[in-house]
Amino acid sequence: MKLSWYHILCVFRIIFTLFPQTGYIHPDEHFQGPEIVYGDIFNFKIHQAWEFTDEKPIRNIVFPYFITGLPSLLANFLGIKYLHGTFLFPYFMLSRSNSAVIFYKTYMPPRYVLGLTESQKDISIHDFAGVDEDNLKDLLNSLILQSKPQYVYAIIPNEMSIPIQNLSIFQTNYKFVARKCLFPHLSTESLPKLSEVINVILSKLSFWQKMTQIKKFLSIHVLIFKRNA
Repeated sequence: MKLSWYHILCVFRIIFTLFPQTGYIHPDEHFQGPEIVYGDIFNFKIHQAWEFTDEKPIRNIVFPYFITGLPSLLANFLGIKYLHGTFLFPYFMLSRSNSAVIFYKTYMPPRYVLGLTESQKDISIHDFAGVDEDNLKDLLNSLILQSKPQYVYAIIPNEMSIPIQNLSIFQTNYKFVARKCLFPHLSTESLPKLSEVINVILSKLSFWQKMTQIKKFLSIHVLIFKRNA
């Protein structure tokens, strides 16, 4: 019998189920417990399993809190709530119709990670990668003049936020609505300038002001524009 990837992965599944841990084979114990903790600490909307919500619960929340609660509290204190900021992008969308999502000088995840399906044709996603600013202007002009999206979401590193916001196509046709900063994020296509970070560290700002500025350098920024009426 010819082995397929399915059979190989099944063997790996059995090995990693039986040998590294001695708990239940069903993976619910690894997800439902931490999910309750993350919902409480990070204020995420979650689904509580019936084991915790029944009048006579069969599972205790103490152990998940003991195991994942302390690291989660530390992560929440540091502002680290997710590994990749764009995964939370759908929560910031003001409209899910007639919108353009632009990624520039940062990683563009697949549509399903953004919570978008192929059937949502009125939401277009564009990866402008690392094109230079002149080509970026031409691409944006072409996109906006042809499709005329109601909302434009520019997902960019920190240093590109001001240049993008000051583009003439946005100045004349759109109103700047909001900026969202998602920490942590480091784009290898647009690394923060070391000199700027050092200047902040050596400045006379307070400790918390320095931390706020450094977090801004290490964040992904979502600029939201709405088309003028």
